[in-house]
Amino acid sequence: MENLRTEYLKEIGESQEATKAKDNAFAKIDDWMSEFYAVAKIALEDKPQPFQRTYLHQTACNFQPTH
Repeated sequence: MENLRTEYLKEIGESQEATKAKDNAFAKIDDWMSEFYAVAKIALEDKPQPFQRTYLHQTACNFQPTH
């Protein structure tokens, strides 16, 4: 019975670590995408149509930049 509990606790720890790694990866992607959209908005100021399409695609994918 003790072996099962040890295995269970090990699995919980691994799951928590995987969740932290995933959250960190998403945070990095979120930061990168926020910067990308800021640069794209400036770069496409003269041509709003491509940015609007990009922004609409972003919205359709439910991506919400934090910056």
